Amino acid sequence: MVIDSLAKGGRERRMVSLIKSLWFDWNFSISLIVLSSIVEYPEVKKYCAAFKVIERKPKTDPRVFFKIFRYVKSFSPAIIHTWGSMSTIYSIPSSTFTRTPLVNASIADAPDMNYANYIYRRTRMTFPFSHAIVGNSKAGLKAYDAPDEKSLCIYNGFDFQRINDLEDKDTIYERYNIDSHQVIGMVAAFQERKDYHTFILAALKLLDKKRDVSIICVGDGEKLQEIKNSIPDKFKHHFTFTGNITDVESVINIFDIAVLTTNANFHGEGISNSIMEYMALSKPVIATNTGGTPEIVLDGKNGYLVEDGNQEELFRRLDELLTNPMKRLEMGEYGLQRLRENFSIGKMVHSYLGIYQSLATNIN
Repeated sequence: MVIDSLAKGGRERRMVSLIKSLWFDWNFSISLIVLSSIVEYPEVKKYCAAFKVIERKPKTDPRVFFKIFRYVKSFSPAIIHTWGSMSTIYSIPSSTFTRTPLVNASIADAPDMNYANYIYRRTRMTFPFSHAIVGNSKAGLKAYDAPDEKSLCIYNGFDFQRINDLEDKDTIYERYNIDSHQVIGMVAAFQERKDYHTFILAALKLLDKKRDVSIICVGDGEKLQEIKNSIPDKFKHHFTFTGNITDVESVINIFDIAVLTTNANFHGEGISNSIMEYMALSKPVIATNTGGTPEIVLDGKNGYLVEDGNQEELFRRLDELLTNPMKRLEMGEYGLQRLRENFSIGKMVHSYLGIYQSLATNIN
């Protein structure tokens, strides 16, 4: 496997979960190449027969092609599995010259863009050299116009072991000084692609209506201070900004409603890991109707879909659920059931095993 970095992120977590299962349940021998010194999932090393960092310095360093090729020759893998457009590009010569099948899992979003965008061009240029193209949403495969004959949607798999040791709710309430009757939360980076602005405006409407509610924002990023500054002084005590935290599941566990608003002008979600976390903890979800989100959030079933930037619609849905605890409970239970049936680690792993077996058989 080859990945651009091991920074904390959905793509990286998905790969680590797959490697762990392939090693533990299927006795695979896996070599992992990371094209960056960023390694925030160090535990993956114990599941790999070999682990190597090949830094791209500079970012377009041509020596990376030769380093990967030498490494592939020494390991002689049955499959090369890449997790990003750059890791795929750097792995293409190794796949071609060693005749090793290439599984390209670089599609993890569903943007609205075309050839004017370099990421779109870079991703599409890898398709002719890939033996299998995997997207984590049908919307993503469609957005990149991936060829049907070699493309497959494999949804993210949620590892339910992550919610086995949650902190007590009272501990979380005390840590963040939460004393309101209800809690609304959002887990997302404070970046242009996430729409905290609409979320905050809808929350302020609830506070104007005298709702006894706390708003928790989990994440960090360059727009954090801007969002904090947008909150009127009289309402600031209702808002908690946690920054990056390691026990995100324990914090989500105190949410009454979980939100993910996305800036559709900059980003289309694939299958959001935040939404999967919400569903695993039986929370009703309100999310922007964009990208692959409608594939995991069924409007009116496990939550609501709202239009991009529509603060009034988001406010109405939040207000509706705050006043209807039975509806929240029903949506949360439906979401958990849906996650178990359609977005499990086991289902994800078996789908990848099917690709590996098919490619190895065809090559042999």
